[in-house]
Order: sequence, then C-alpha cells, then structure tokens
Amino acid sequence: MNTRRQTDRENPIIRRLKADHRRFAHLIRHMEWTMARCRHGEGVDAETMKQFVAYCSEHADHHHHPLEDRLFACMVKREPGLATVVKRMESEHVQLHKATDRLDQLLGDMGRKHFVPRSEFLDALESYLALYHQHMLIEESELFARMEETLTAQDWEAVTAWLAEQSPSPFDDPHSHQYQTIERLLAR
Repeated sequence: MNTRRQTDRENPIIRRLKADHRRFAHLIRHMEWTMARCRHGEGVDAETMKQFVAYCSEHADHHHHPLEDRLFACMVKREPGLATVVKRMESEHVQLHKATDRLDQLLGDMGRKHFVPRSEFLDALESYLALYHQHMLIEESELFARMEETLTAQDWEAVTAWLAEQSPSPFDDPHSHQYQTIERLLAR
C-alpha cells in the first residue's frame, strides 16, 4: 500500500517515462527470447523483430529521449554535479540510436533474403540489448528519483508545456495501427 501511495504522488512525467521503460523492457525480454532461440539454431521472425526495433527507434528517438534530454538539462542547471551522469545518458542515447540503426539494417537485409551471418546478427542484437538494459537501469536507479527532488514547479511546467506541443507517440494515439503486432504483444 505504501508503494501505491508513493506511485500516486509520483510526477506524471516520471510515470510516463517509467511506462515507456516497461514497454521497452517487455520488448527487450521478447528479443532476448528470440536471441536465445536463434543461438540454438532456430530462425528469426525478421519482420516482427523489425517492428520491435522500429518502435524502439521511433518512440525512443522522437519521443522518449528528447523528453529525457530536456529533463536532464533542467537537472544539470539545478544540480551541476549531475553533469557527468547526464552526459553519459545523452551519449548513450546516441549509441542506442546507432545500435538501433545497425540492427534495423541487418533485419532489413534478412527480410530481403540477403545472407546475414548468424553471429553478426546475434552480436548486434546482444550489444543492443545490453546497452538498453544498462541505460534504463541507470536512469531508473540514479536519475528519475533525482528529477523529482531537483526540478522546480517551473521546470515541470515548462517541460509539460513543451510536451503538449510535441506530436503524439503511436502509443499515445488511439487511432494508430502502426505497431499492431507490438501492441498485441504488450497487452499479454
């Protein structure tokens, strides 16, 4: 009950970031399952994996990471000692983008029936997943709670106003069918 009370008081933007992380974590678990099956010689559903990667790319690059970057900038203004960890997170956003592009390229090649060495695909997927795990862990363990402690009401209002001007994520748009396979998977 104490956890629920704490969650109810949690800032809605932090709740949104954590909900995104839960979606990412769910997809990551599915991709890890696919990776384990692939290591045992089974094939890969390249189209479904491509949709997972597309979601991670679209949502993370266009919605989740820009929101975090804006919040991180506010945090560093209020608490300059956080600059090192914030710079690391911003750097990892770039690394995640590159890892996503690489995995997307390999999956596209697989979908077009081009030969992709299993080891190359698995290495790319393993690096991608490890980076996502590490990144989300640091954000959740070191930064999200600090946001609530550090940011002022004016910071939250400015970020909320900025957020209202942004285009909605496909997961925020009830009419979007772009990620139907992922939506079904996440609903399980």
